[in-house]
Amino acid sequence: MSEIENLDKARDLAVSNLDVYPQVLRSIYPIAANNNVAIQRWCALFFADSFGKTSPLARNIKLDVGLDALDALAALATVADAAIFVNVTHTVTALYDILFVYVAENPNASSTWIKLTAIRDALLARWNTPFPFAPQNDELDRYRGANAKFPLIKLMVKVVLLHTASLDKPPPPRDPRLRNRTPPKPSSHFGFSEVAPNHPLITRASEADGLRILDLMLAPFKQETINSGVLTAIINALPYLLRHRAHLGTQVFLVLEKFQSYAKLQSNYESVNTFKLLRRFVDRTLKVFLNHCFRNQLIPAELEPKLTTMANVLQTRADEQRRHNPLEAASTDDQIRKRPLSGFFNSAKVAASNSYRDMWLLGDPKDENHLFDVSSIPPDTLIKMVLIGLNKAEPKKLTQALEIVAARYANAVSVQMKTEMTPAAESDDEYDPEATYTLPAPKVLTFEQKKQQLQVIIAKYFETAGNATASQKLHATSESLNGVSNELNKTAIQDWSNDSWLTILSRLNTRGITSPGNNDEENQILSDMIRQAIFDYFTQSISTRVDVVVQWLHEEWYSERVTNEAVLAAELTSAGLTDEQVKARVKDADIPTPTYVTWCSKILDAVITYIEPSDRKIFIRLLGDVPYLNEDLVAKLASLCLDPVRSSIGIQALHFLILYRPPVKAWCLQVLEGLRESEDLKVKVTEMLEKFWPEKYGETSGIASESGPKVETEAQTSLMVGKTDFKAETSSKAEVVSTETQVDAPIQVKEEDVVMEEPSPVFEAGTETPEADDTTEQN
Repeated sequence: MSEIENLDKARDLAVSNLDVYPQVLRSIYPIAANNNVAIQRWCALFFADSFGKTSPLARNIKLDVGLDALDALAALATVADAAIFVNVTHTVTALYDILFVYVAENPNASSTWIKLTAIRDALLARWNTPFPFAPQNDELDRYRGANAKFPLIKLMVKVVLLHTASLDKPPPPRDPRLRNRTPPKPSSHFGFSEVAPNHPLITRASEADGLRILDLMLAPFKQETINSGVLTAIINALPYLLRHRAHLGTQVFLVLEKFQSYAKLQSNYESVNTFKLLRRFVDRTLKVFLNHCFRNQLIPAELEPKLTTMANVLQTRADEQRRHNPLEAASTDDQIRKRPLSGFFNSAKVAASNSYRDMWLLGDPKDENHLFDVSSIPPDTLIKMVLIGLNKAEPKKLTQALEIVAARYANAVSVQMKTEMTPAAESDDEYDPEATYTLPAPKVLTFEQKKQQLQVIIAKYFETAGNATASQKLHATSESLNGVSNELNKTAIQDWSNDSWLTILSRLNTRGITSPGNNDEENQILSDMIRQAIFDYFTQSISTRVDVVVQWLHEEWYSERVTNEAVLAAELTSAGLTDEQVKARVKDADIPTPTYVTWCSKILDAVITYIEPSDRKIFIRLLGDVPYLNEDLVAKLASLCLDPVRSSIGIQALHFLILYRPPVKAWCLQVLEGLRESEDLKVKVTEMLEKFWPEKYGETSGIASESGPKVETEAQTSLMVGKTDFKAETSSKAEVVSTETQVDAPIQVKEEDVVMEEPSPVFEAGTETPEADDTTEQN
């Protein structure tokens, strides 16, 4: 039995019997010093589970075992592994306030304080590094290792809270629904002001450490480029900090006031479209944060005018962006400036070819300046230019450049030597004209080579789709010509359009890659590459590409269902059942389609995240055209209904599904039942429940049903397909033509044919609509 398995058994014992949990935890502390990275990862994860939010231990027990955990955490904090670092940071964040209060109450606990601050400083030292990656250059390093920075933000907030004075209690929230929530734990309000003034360990220098760490956390706002992930995480952490330390608002808002996203420079490692999207995300998060601070009176009075202007600018900018596709060229694109490149754009140590240009090229190969023919310059002038350039070059940078070029030459020489060592081809004198020439077998591609080639194919498909014209047509007919059958001319794509290449790509994904006898795991990875490409293509313009994604989902559902039916039929046949019994069993079986459900879930998440009130018809059309919905997919509409601005879309979508997709009616009613807790939706939801679920909510109903509405099985909620002909047309709506009776098939309705009752909007006309992205109370 391996050591990991022994550790798993010890953990299971501790979880099943909390009385022995501290003993098991202490026995694992020495194991954390093991040099085996797998064991260290296990220990770090176990410590995070033991002291985190889901910990089964009481606070006093955490203090008791946490005092002994500092040596193990100090050993793990030095390991260069991302997973270990993240879990250790979570553990230290959970223990920091407990141990800080302990040291404040016990002035003699000097060893505990020294160990705790040493671990804290070791973790925070990674903030300005690309950990766990090796440093390359300053600009690139800012974007690497972001996942390791997110837990550090939580640790920094906790340290700032404890190392600064809690001058007053936070004001009660304006929203009456938030006033009855459980108040924060005492440690959230414990701060430097609760420490004895003459404490020998927690001195005034400790308070200065808290302010220094706050400056360190706000430093990314002062950088000349935008690190969207880190900035968004910091902004989301600030409301909790300001709520408990309102006097720090001046320091925070002075930094945010000077932050101008449109004055930031584009990084050399991101495209213009990526830069525009990241800038938009940060502006949106900052706008929501400022609105939250205004509502909760967290902004100092002296800064209110400037921050009000800033919030108005962000709102105007958001309104303008909402009317345009963010990926399209805008009038402000000319103002985007790229940051000067401090390193080398092309630092590869293997040249593309053995030419002098590729050997010495360190800049962007696409730059037209590199195509200039220097041989046209007189030699004397060229020598002067080279000498001037060498005199101005930094010695360190020049050395790095020469090392890259030397590595390229060394690689080229080694490749040439291997080529010369191969046996020479046979002489032409041995040529035999009567010999039969056989083509050599093709080389077997490795999995990485397959992935690279598939990436090229996907890119070519989308490039061709963008260049295709609507005038291109395929005329197919089955009529015979001169007595010769023309059946082979039948095609699934009879009218060629821009989306026809995507039809082929989806067929390649669902039917071309998957084949019996191949590596299922590798096939799944390759198929997911195509699915991700189609998904990204859809999210670039959701409103105009609904047909594309509906057609793709039909392909996914149909292919997966047919494949799984065949697998089930083969299993039943091998078990000795007759053909009739196999057909009956397959027809009644609940055929799973997990791949379809996964990607349909991703699509709904993307649409629900970015949909606007004006996109109601598009969203309802998407829900009406997808081939299959289950309980989890329908439940995603609940988040849309709870959004104050877009709740009407969610209510109308549920209304549509109840009317036109009866198999999912029960799940829609369950979602509506859960929404009755919302004060804003209670009236409208109750009306719908009384109308569509009268046996439970009707005025004249008898005893309420406790079992809920009847829910059909997965087989009933999908299109029951026997022997089918599947074809895709230019409308991009895949039609399934069944030769057997369809049971509970969802009704396919065009959006112009839908006549439905308009649910009343949650907020009456003329009233102010609440902000959709209000920041909720943190933690």
